[in-house]
Amino acid sequence: MRFAPPTRITYIALTLAIPCLVILALWKQGDLTNLTAFLALSVTAALYLRMRWIHDFVRAWWRREYDQKVASTDAALVRNDLTATERRRLQRYRDQLPDRYHLVTSPDETYKPINFMGYVLKFGAYAFKQ
Repeated sequence: MRFAPPTRITYIALTLAIPCLVILALWKQGDLTNLTAFLALSVTAALYLRMRWIHDFVRAWWRREYDQKVASTDAALVRNDLTATERRRLQRYRDQLPDRYHLVTSPDETYKPINFMGYVLKFGAYAFKQ
């Protein structure tokens, strides 16, 4: 149980913060112009709109990792020598796994707001193009 991906809400929040951070960095450096804003928003929009396709290359690996963690956690939960605290910790971890591996268990719920943000950024980029 070394590493677990971020939960769905954290993943979406961090993903949606990226264009804000890019625009803020350009502004702080004094490089924020209509062209740089257009380019930053266009590239981020293209990335967001193609994120499912990009993730498809590693989704099978994520699925294997998720299945391994579920199996090992379930195996640990059936042991008789666990204390109540260890059992609660393992059960809480087991309950969090589907939310942490949301790109495997329920990707549509994750990609829906990201795709929406991609379209918002795409149309916002064209506002800077004028």
